[in-house]
This record gives sequence, C-alpha cells and structure tokens, in this order.
Amino acid sequence: MGRHRLPARVRRARGAHPDPPHGEPVAPPLPGGRWFSQGDGSHRQQSLDPNIRARLTSPCRWSTGQEALCLTIALTLGTPFFVVFGRLSDRYGRQPIIVAGLVLAALTFLPLYAWMKAAAGDHRYAQVVIAVLLQIVFSEMIYGPMAAYLTELFPPQIRYTGLSISYHLGAGLFGGFTLLIALSLTSSTGNQLAGVAYPIVVAALSALVSVTLLRNGRKNRSVSGVWDRFDRTEAAPSLETPAGT
Repeated sequence: MGRHRLPARVRRARGAHPDPPHGEPVAPPLPGGRWFSQGDGSHRQQSLDPNIRARLTSPCRWSTGQEALCLTIALTLGTPFFVVFGRLSDRYGRQPIIVAGLVLAALTFLPLYAWMKAAAGDHRYAQVVIAVLLQIVFSEMIYGPMAAYLTELFPPQIRYTGLSISYHLGAGLFGGFTLLIALSLTSSTGNQLAGVAYPIVVAALSALVSVTLLRNGRKNRSVSGVWDRFDRTEAAPSLETPAGT
C-alpha cells in the first residue's frame, strides 16, 4: 500500500518536513485549544481536544496510549477543583474567580504550550501532566462558578432564555470556530504555536467585558435594572384594588 501523504498546507505548517514513514502517528500540529467553548466542560475539552492530542502525537511521535495516560492523570488530579473553585466563589464572589481564571489563561497559554511541546519532544511525562493540569485548573476557575454566576445575572422570568442564548452562542460561535481559526493561523504562518493566539484573544476580551460591562455582576446597574423591572411587573397586580370591594 502507498504511504499516507499529508495535505499540502499541513506539510507547509511543519516546515516542509518529509512525510513520516507509513504506520507512524499522523496528526496536524494544532496548538490552540477549545478552552473557552461555553458549551463544554473543561475536563471533556482537555480529554477530547484534538489539539492537545496532536501536540503529543505529532511531531513528537507519542503513541495514543502515552498521551491518553498523561491526559487521564491530569484530568483525575484536576477534576476536584470544580468543587474547590465553586466553594471559593460562594465566599469571595463569582466574578473575581472567573476573571482570575481568564487572566491567568491569557497570560500562560503561550508558555504552557511551548513547555508542553518541549517536554513532549523529550518524553518528559511528568512535565506534560503538569502543563495540562494547569490548563484544566485555569478552566475550572471559570467553569466552577459559571453556572451560579449566569443564573444570578438573569431574573427567573427570563432565566431559561438568557442562559440558553448566552451559553449556546458561546459554544457555537467562540468554541465552534476555534479549530478552523487555529489551523488557519498555524498553516498561514508556519508557526506551530500561532493557533494559541485565538484563545488568548478570546480570554483577554472575556476578562475585559467582565470587568467593564458586567462589573459587580448582579449589582451592576444594567443587570439590577432588568431585575427591578421584572420585580415591578410582578408586584403590580397586588397593588390593584380587588373587584367588588
């Protein structure tokens, strides 16, 4: 059988390296991650994210079992932090924890993926686990308080609509195009880390919007104004004089 030949734009992104021998793992070197897809939990993103799997299997020639073991260990260690950050948000507020996770992610994405690339190339498994674990922890800083935070933003009368629109637009718009944009950046620049730019920008913009337009969360003037309007609407019938009195 003939050798499996990579697409031309992927070969260009690799720096015109020759195709690997038949039978070795083949995966495009996509460094970006679907970190801020609103519709997926961080543990599912990291375990199924083809970008991280591609970083470990190509061009470092990791086997599927090796990368699966590292991801499984990182996920096992990181999952309890969902509860930890949810509990911390009960005490210190939702928004500070979420914004801290966004800022840390934006600042550390590039060095974390560069570190993971170097560690994977030398088969330093422990360092790869730590690099992935840090990404999971930063994501859980966002997702741990997220459900309660979004619930508190919307009055009960429009809560389902508000949560559904914001959650699924985030998943479809920002998360759905991540792979396409990351691959395009990697292919057009030839830099394996170029795709990280997209999640960095999304994280930075999300933090900026949070501390400006949604500052103080439920106590924000715009948000509290919506709550007050629905509170007045609910209270209006009780102020009317009952018929026949």
